[in-house]
Amino acid sequence: EFPKEVGLSHVKSEMKATQLMLKDITKEQILNLPTNQDAKELKKMKFMGIFIALANFSSPMLVPLLCCRMMKMTLEFGSCEDTISGLAFMSHALLHYSDDVVLASRVGRIAEQLIAGNIHEHSLRARLTQMTSSVKVMVEPFQVVVEHCLKGYNSAKIVGDVDNAVLCSMLYCMAHFFSVPDLIGLQKYMVNFFQQMAKHKRIGVLHSVMAYFGAVTSLIGNKKSCKIDFKIEMKTNEELYHIAEQTQSAYLKHNVLANQMYTHCYFREYLIVADLGEDYRRMHTGTNNGTKRTLDFIKVFIGGISALCLARDTKQEKWRKIGEDAVTTMTQLVENSAWNFENK
Repeated sequence: EFPKEVGLSHVKSEMKATQLMLKDITKEQILNLPTNQDAKELKKMKFMGIFIALANFSSPMLVPLLCCRMMKMTLEFGSCEDTISGLAFMSHALLHYSDDVVLASRVGRIAEQLIAGNIHEHSLRARLTQMTSSVKVMVEPFQVVVEHCLKGYNSAKIVGDVDNAVLCSMLYCMAHFFSVPDLIGLQKYMVNFFQQMAKHKRIGVLHSVMAYFGAVTSLIGNKKSCKIDFKIEMKTNEELYHIAEQTQSAYLKHNVLANQMYTHCYFREYLIVADLGEDYRRMHTGTNNGTKRTLDFIKVFIGGISALCLARDTKQEKWRKIGEDAVTTMTQLVENSAWNFENK
């Protein structure tokens, strides 16, 4: 049973116990587990494997509790097909609810290795690319993440999984943005993406990528040459933020704020970046306080640059302190991926 109201204290308690249980886990250990033959426990695993994918969107705080339970059941009753889902979601949960990036990466890689060659390889990869790509952003070059998302998209197309093809395509746009891309090529890809999302009525995903489209067009300044199908109603950042507020979509608000910070920093509007950074901080208070998001490093990096520039221009101590804290955080990130973060 799970608590009726899930709080961060429940999550952290479960995560701590599961971290200890998995601290030395290897692919060989998973493969050497007996096969789960208990029909009752298999049904439980199957249910949680389905429910966890839904909870990721509707009740994210349930995700770590579910994957922790799936890991405990796997080690107690043996492995099954849904063990792979549990591992993939576990890597995602470790990244967002703990500071153990190393364990998150190892668990994610085990999930990927078990997917490769599995009889249901394409179906599993389609469903789990979103989870396994999260930790890759923190430990592998962004270019690898781009290829990983494309691979997930191709698997989803092979098995006819439209929903996960959409998600993988969205992740591809986001990862491509951070891999020092061909911005004009990415912009054209996004235009095609918008048309497909409008066709399939995936409005939430469409709005999230619109936030990135705004940043891309600001950087290259050729919005009119995109030949956007005007049947698609494009939204400004202000409109997207209002939609996020109305629908209480923390995910959309996160993407809007991160891309606004990126764009305003590029144009040296550092005080605006500071205000947006404060909005970002407030968004992570309350029930979500203490959790992390994969792209939080954008807020740290962009906010840090802006604060140091403001410290230079105004000589104010508060900006210097914010900038130094950002340098400390980025230095810690370098330990996980020098390729992505050392130059920052």
